[in-house]
Amino acid sequence: MPWYPTLLMAATLVSAASAGFLYAQAPHRRTSQLLAAILVLGAWWSGGELGGSLSSNPEDALRWMRLAALGWLPIGALIPHLAFHALDQSQPSTFRPYRKLQAFNAWFQTAWSAVMAGVVLGSDGWVVGLTARSWGWSGSPGQILEINYSVVTVGVIVTSFIVFRCRNGRSSADSLQIPWIWLGILLPTAVVFLTDILLPGLSVDVPRMGAASIALGGMIVSWTVIHYGMSMISPHDFGNEILETLDESVAVVSRDGSIVRANRGLVRLSGYPLADLTGMRMESLLESESGAASRSGDMRRMLRHARGERIPVAVSAAVLRERQDNEVGVVMVLRDLRELEDLRRSSMVNARLAAVGELAAGLAHEINNPMAFVGANLRMLQGHWAKVTATGADAKLDDDNAVLVEEGREIIVESLEGIERATDIVRRMKNFTHVGSGEREPAYIADLIQDCLKLVGPQLGPGIRIALDFGDLPPIVCCAPEIEQVFLNLLVNAIHAVDGEGLIEISTRMDGSLAVASVRDDGRGMRPDVLDRIFDPFFTTKSVGEGTGLGLGIAHQVVTQHGGVITVQSKPGEGSTFKVHLPVSDLD
Repeated sequence: MPWYPTLLMAATLVSAASAGFLYAQAPHRRTSQLLAAILVLGAWWSGGELGGSLSSNPEDALRWMRLAALGWLPIGALIPHLAFHALDQSQPSTFRPYRKLQAFNAWFQTAWSAVMAGVVLGSDGWVVGLTARSWGWSGSPGQILEINYSVVTVGVIVTSFIVFRCRNGRSSADSLQIPWIWLGILLPTAVVFLTDILLPGLSVDVPRMGAASIALGGMIVSWTVIHYGMSMISPHDFGNEILETLDESVAVVSRDGSIVRANRGLVRLSGYPLADLTGMRMESLLESESGAASRSGDMRRMLRHARGERIPVAVSAAVLRERQDNEVGVVMVLRDLRELEDLRRSSMVNARLAAVGELAAGLAHEINNPMAFVGANLRMLQGHWAKVTATGADAKLDDDNAVLVEEGREIIVESLEGIERATDIVRRMKNFTHVGSGEREPAYIADLIQDCLKLVGPQLGPGIRIALDFGDLPPIVCCAPEIEQVFLNLLVNAIHAVDGEGLIEISTRMDGSLAVASVRDDGRGMRPDVLDRIFDPFFTTKSVGEGTGLGLGIAHQVVTQHGGVITVQSKPGEGSTFKVHLPVSDLD
């Protein structure tokens, strides 16, 4: 076989192989698809030229040339599309001013190639004077072919101009790769002009090398991808798949500060669609928070959410390099600090509550002393008053004095009752705030609930009714202050649920070997999505500043640590029922 058909056959195979290789690098990327399509069309072009070179008469050769034209005509349109998507994904910020121009250029070339395909298939005027040569058939380009090449050349010039204007902001890796890539793309344009248009138009018989140059261009681009490991034309998708599996927010940022790639985590955190994030400058998404660095070395920043709110985040960054150790960009990882901030605030609240508890316990101890001697003095006064009134009865006091004596007796009795109530309140507060050793002792659930009811008594408005139904339960072995905390949280939640008017039912019963305490309200109830999260730490449906979201989480933890279970049933508008199941003590 002569050398020229052999060259065309090799070009067909190389173009097809390069198309498969580059498409496999990132099959879902538009740039990889377009580049593979150009090389497939190049293989089609080479195959058509091969058939024409082996034809025995000019009519067959012309038919093969028409078939080859269906390969080379769309290439002129696909190159502007390839440049558009490559620049849009690698340098979105610098490309933005030229985006509309390149889009028009690409689609105009697409429409032009479609028109030219119809002209070539329906006319013989695009190539004239076919003559048999030792390497195949030679012909001069017709006027139609010259016009077509002029239009395509204008499109290539516009594309090259835009690529040149977008050179700023490239990474060092891009700066090394782009010349090779554009050599692989523009080389066929120059070869086609020289061997397929200019020289034949000057009556110089040379083999048409345009199809073979497509294969050479594919080899150059494939070598670039192999050598550098990634490129603006055909980046690997493996790293993208890893990004999508991460819960943390990740962005790949170019040297000019624009976001080239973002994962779903950043979409969720920022509230911006992926299309809006791509090309956005990182400085417009993040603002400095006094330039403070966390203990891990991450920088603290405030992220501007799409809704306008500011979210505290920790930002860590690392330079992204390719195989030749050239800088490609920067990978930034953003971690949401809201949960940590909530934990910090809740820890501060808990610390303050613990301090208040210790203060209350100390005050209770100090109040007990004066209460004790005031009570003792009143009881002594009561005894003395009884003796005085007995003596006064023998003296037959008049009516006015008798009334005064009786009022004095009643005052002493009421004062003693008040002292006993105050002493009881102080005792309960002291027991409730007493941390103790955490040792567990037998206690009756009904007594613990009664103590909690006395504590929440001031929150019970006139419209709230309490219904008690205590069954005959044996004692449970528990840390009484912790279990009181559980029932106190349930009662406070029930009071908030009925919102000043409603019924709260409290009952106890045995269920096998478990004591069950039920707290039911007829308040507003909860939606299923809220019901699934009520025991999560820091989850609350209350307004900011009204709740920490720790009450039910702590209650769940306490009950679980006591070997029990806490359950809830609720429907919107029908109220909620919390049930605490605790093992009873074995005192035998």
